[in-house]
Amino acid sequence: MQHSSDTNHPRSRAAQEQLHSAKFDAVPPRQTSLPQLPTYAAPDLTRGGDLAQIVQGNQTYTLRITRAGKLILTK
Repeated sequence: MQHSSDTNHPRSRAAQEQLHSAKFDAVPPRQTSLPQLPTYAAPDLTRGGDLAQIVQGNQTYTLRITRAGKLILTK
């Protein structure tokens, strides 16, 4: 007994081919250039230290530079 979900079923195979075509043969959307974003060196934000405060609205966040050079932003 075959189920409608069997891959040998003609409709199922056609549906799979259509899905494959939609996933892999589609033309990707045209890329547009992004505007130049403001860029800051983390040590400039921390004035040579390893901590800085960043205010967004009424929230204050702490930016931390770890010993490994990673950035951590916390509330």
